[in-house]
Amino acid sequence: MVCTLFFTACERASNNTQPSRLSIYLTDGASRYSAVWIDLQKLYIVTGNGSDSALWDLPLTKTGAYNLVGQPGGTDTLLTTKELPATNISKVRLVLGNDNKIVLKDGSMQPLVLPGGNAQETVLDLKVNLLLSPGGQYELVLDINLPRSIIPAADSSSYSLNPVIRTFPRGSNGKLSGTVAPAGICPQVLALTGNDTLLALPDSSSGNYLFPTALSGTYELRFMTDSLEGYRPDTLGNIQVTSGNTTEVDTMFLQPVAVDSSALPPSDTLTLPPVGIR
Repeated sequence: MVCTLFFTACERASNNTQPSRLSIYLTDGASRYSAVWIDLQKLYIVTGNGSDSALWDLPLTKTGAYNLVGQPGGTDTLLTTKELPATNISKVRLVLGNDNKIVLKDGSMQPLVLPGGNAQETVLDLKVNLLLSPGGQYELVLDINLPRSIIPAADSSSYSLNPVIRTFPRGSNGKLSGTVAPAGICPQVLALTGNDTLLALPDSSSGNYLFPTALSGTYELRFMTDSLEGYRPDTLGNIQVTSGNTTEVDTMFLQPVAVDSSALPPSDTLTLPPVGIR
């Protein structure tokens, strides 16, 4: 019995010293722009708080350009994987270079100005509260909210990036999907919850749309119509999303309306609530 207790204690001690494996992903998604390129140079994590904090340099799978615009369903790109001791992660720190660009729908390219202006580097600290247990495997997703983050000048001659970034463990998010009819007359759907706004672009032939990274909460959907098609925009509220599940929304049938097209704003006009930082 003494030997059994001895070996059990040794095994327990060994398990407590096993490293954890952390992988961090960057997700892309739908956008009104053809491409949004960010210049990612370094990635760190901060563990602990105050005098107990420590900075860890996590090597990137590649440095340089990452495109934040992808397929409507979203694609996750692995940024880094590293073994770490059991600890609590309080921040993820991104360091961006100054070679950031945006590609408009007409194919033209414009520089994307960061809060630091023309500084060689811009540091972004993202608050995280992730406890790593010995021997655990963890996947953290970074989701840059493009509708909130990109700020065009009044005359659209320049574009600024004020990043609003959500961080969440993979699997803690849900999905939100549905269909808008008639197809082709709703160029964008907004999902709003609190100070957060997500964007989906319905398929022009089917009207199907998908929000692949909706966090748990209550959402309102806003269906923004193409002003030249003569259909009224509409909203749908009190939509519940839960972690790990896909919420299917009933088809939204938009109603025709008589309009004077000369008095309407351009169809790509996007009105958002006040910007909220998360």
